[in-house]
Amino acid sequence: KDMKAIPANTTVVAELLQNTLQQHGAPTIAESCYWSSTESSAENAWSVDLGTGETLQKTKTDTLRIRAIREF
Repeated sequence: KDMKAIPANTTVVAELLQNTLQQHGAPTIAESCYWSSTESSAENAWSVDLGTGETLQKTKTDTLRIRAIREF
């Protein structure tokens, strides 16, 4: 497969993700905070706010959205 670099700006990543989902007929993602799959410590994990593009460390006990993504 042709691998493309992922932009460092999370706002651009969110836009690319939304566009890809729309192209494949999948529902778009709400502009909200979602868990990533990356831990930052035993107690915290990274999240991405798809409304602002911010990446944040959150306590694992916080309630955030998730979205399963598979390769298209």
